[in-house]
Amino acid sequence: MEQIPSKRKFKLSSLWTCHRSIEASCTQRTDALLKFVDSTFADMLVEMDNAFKSAETGSDERALSDDDIDIDHRSAVDRIRMLTHVKGMQLEIARRLVQKKQDELKALAAEKSKIIAQANERRDPAPLPHFPNEILAQIISYSYWSGKASGTPGFPDLLAGDDRNPLQLLLEDDDTPVEWKNFINKQIPCVVTTFGVGGDLTMYLKHFGPHPRMLPLLDAHQDFEDVFERPSTIILINLAEISKVMEELESIRQKPWHNVFISTFPYSPAVLEQAFKSFVQKFRDKLVDLGRLCFPNVSPFTLNHDFIVQATSLMESARLQELPSKFKSSYARLPLCLLPTFHPVLSNITELETTVPLCDSGDETLGVGQVLQVLMLCSNALTNLKISDGHNLGVRDRKLIPMRRLSFPRLERFVLDFFVETIALNILPAMHCPLLRHFTLSICLEPEFWDDVPRRIRRSLKTDGRLSATLLHSLFPDLEYISVTFGNFDQDAQFLSDLAAPDESENWIFPLLDSMKFGSSTVSLAQIPLLKAVAKVVVNRMLSDVARSIRYLSIPSFMDAESADCDTLKLFVPELQFIPSISEIYGWSRKPGW
Repeated sequence: MEQIPSKRKFKLSSLWTCHRSIEASCTQRTDALLKFVDSTFADMLVEMDNAFKSAETGSDERALSDDDIDIDHRSAVDRIRMLTHVKGMQLEIARRLVQKKQDELKALAAEKSKIIAQANERRDPAPLPHFPNEILAQIISYSYWSGKASGTPGFPDLLAGDDRNPLQLLLEDDDTPVEWKNFINKQIPCVVTTFGVGGDLTMYLKHFGPHPRMLPLLDAHQDFEDVFERPSTIILINLAEISKVMEELESIRQKPWHNVFISTFPYSPAVLEQAFKSFVQKFRDKLVDLGRLCFPNVSPFTLNHDFIVQATSLMESARLQELPSKFKSSYARLPLCLLPTFHPVLSNITELETTVPLCDSGDETLGVGQVLQVLMLCSNALTNLKISDGHNLGVRDRKLIPMRRLSFPRLERFVLDFFVETIALNILPAMHCPLLRHFTLSICLEPEFWDDVPRRIRRSLKTDGRLSATLLHSLFPDLEYISVTFGNFDQDAQFLSDLAAPDESENWIFPLLDSMKFGSSTVSLAQIPLLKAVAKVVVNRMLSDVARSIRYLSIPSFMDAESADCDTLKLFVPELQFIPSISEIYGWSRKPGW
């Protein structure tokens, strides 16, 4: 039932609003209506009764055609037939009544629509609804970051007309309102560059997007928009010209700094160290408020043992507990050797991406213990850690050494990228990560040397000298995501076999695991057994009542080979991703791992 409009204050009974009252009233009125209908047929019922009375006296007797029916039942059958006729007439009346009432309802609805339409025509036209600015901003941002780079970032004149994305076309169109241009520009990263920054910036695409707006710092003061207020604005610094850059940065000290990227460095280690120290000391108050601090290009850094001494001094100094670190960022990317220098503003960093520095000579190498010692500067706050270029660790450290475990109490995601297996075997057992849920490991090949490893050391590390699912489970049993690339077929196959079934004690390895990723730059038909092994992992874990089912899986594409296994994965894995490989090798001559 349609409610009475709330703007009119009618004083009505509960029959208009209360469902229970309406139901009770309808029941009562139905009974009354049925009695009234019966009363309208009283004359026919009287006629029927008189007819039967006459039949009983023989005045109006009529025979039935059913000779086999008992004469005592004939009058009862005749009465039922006559009552059925009466009820049929009553139903016809009810049908016509319902039809009439339905027609009346349709007429009322049409009249209502007509009145509303007339009222709307007399009203002033209301403005069409608008998307909230937040939704429009997300749409524009998604359009920008999903675009492809063409030409050189920051140099729109080098872009081909057909390659320009819709946002660029809107910004360059003279008919686009200024308000819209300003709104779009706020969603596109603006890179403010210091003196000397230029050249090829393709290495920054991951951070800047395909076509950022490049604005020299000297021009930023003249820009009518205050670009420094935007959270997406990035300050790109060239420390190779430290004196000029310091002057430029001093001129914007009163402006907000959200993101700082350091692009170019002095090549002299002594000048480099002094430049960073001066930069941190002079602008520490600005660095602690950053959203991101990043060194996209880290290759020039080489190992200088002075930074290890500095890290040791910080760890042993009582001043460590008193350093007022207020760094707000959730992300920083810088070489390992710069952690001590930037420690005053990074001790509370939660997400760190770092690299192992190069070695100047074979005698000067960085050990696993020293790497962990430097990481301990910020270990209490880290939730996400990635260490790359582990192959730069010296050959003298490529031996299994039992080490004291160091605590990373909040670490949830951990990536070891391009590490020699023996070094990874030293690092992983030395890290206590009770909250670790996501783990990624990429192994690079090394010379065979396992025969030289003493059994005593292997037993202390709970390993036979090779990384395995069993070893990783003993260290990080609560993993939900894992991505391991050994590059060795037998090792990769054994890893998958361990995941596909419970161990001898009927315990599953990584029972919480629901996401896996395996990658390879080269796909060979010899890897087909690995595809079958992955399918077995998925099916067996789905059938288990203990282990979780695999929800996400990313593996190399096999060009539709072994479609049955691919179909199995497509059927049972909700989020399945096939990654195209760099090259496909057909044949069985090679037997690589992932």
